[in-house]
Amino acid sequence: MHGFSQDSAQIILSSWKSSTQRQYADIHKRWLRFCAEREADIFRPSLKVVIAFLTFLFSSGLGYSSLNTARCALSSVCLGDSTIGKHPLVSRFIRGVYHLRPPSCRYKEIWDVSLVLTHLRTQHPLDMLSLRQLTLKLVMLVALVTAQRLQTLQLLDLQAMHRSEQGVTFVVTDHLKQSRPGTGPLRVVLANFVSDDKVNPVLVLEHYLAKTLPLRGQCTKLFISFVKPHKAVSRDTLARWLRLVLTASGVDAQVYTAHSTRTAAVSAAFQRKVPVEEILKVAGWSSERTFAEFYKKPIVSLSASFRQRVLHN
Repeated sequence: MHGFSQDSAQIILSSWKSSTQRQYADIHKRWLRFCAEREADIFRPSLKVVIAFLTFLFSSGLGYSSLNTARCALSSVCLGDSTIGKHPLVSRFIRGVYHLRPPSCRYKEIWDVSLVLTHLRTQHPLDMLSLRQLTLKLVMLVALVTAQRLQTLQLLDLQAMHRSEQGVTFVVTDHLKQSRPGTGPLRVVLANFVSDDKVNPVLVLEHYLAKTLPLRGQCTKLFISFVKPHKAVSRDTLARWLRLVLTASGVDAQVYTAHSTRTAAVSAAFQRKVPVEEILKVAGWSSERTFAEFYKKPIVSLSASFRQRVLHN
């Protein structure tokens, strides 16, 4: 970073998540080329140069969300009395992009949770299931009743698991996408769904833990591979497992990704009259706008608490 020591620059860069740094890196490369071709100051550009660069990105096909990212990326390198990204004309430009090329949601409608639950109920009795079947059932139930991202599911750890009469709680202290200063660790709760043992996540979890105990070795992550060497799995593996369950349930996994479990869960909870405040808390959102714009979807086939009502068919 211009004018700062290497140590200072590293600390400042650490304020951005690695995924954000990767996004910014591409914008910064294009910005360097753009300024070099026009002999413009990279760190103290004129407003016209900034608008011209954003227009160049728009002409290359970028939409509202990507240009918003570009604006933030420029603010991270452009110095001055105020952040260039907050200049009224830059803000007006971004608003114009919103109207000309509005962001589009991945899904106009979402699959019915009852389709998956019907399939999962056939995976019973639990002590007769193979490790593969038990694993797939558990990962889908956890994804649905917690509405968490794959990143969070991958980080669930037995060393941070706490049992109670109400269910099981995992405390996640790792840095997550939704982590904010002062928010504290995330608590992922699996509640006892006593009215239906076939889809009770706590009961499935206990069977899974018993079956994997002799296979784990020193691995403490909740989800391990059901094939040797039974190591902790990646987010990609969890995504593949969820797609397998979707396909087996009759949901088109070519249309709906593993992440759609999050949309399906919160949409089902909303339809079953779970308060929006509770949905926001469980899913880790600070704004109702995010839920309303990207996740509250009509269910394709319409057929307590957040976790209890999502499981209620």
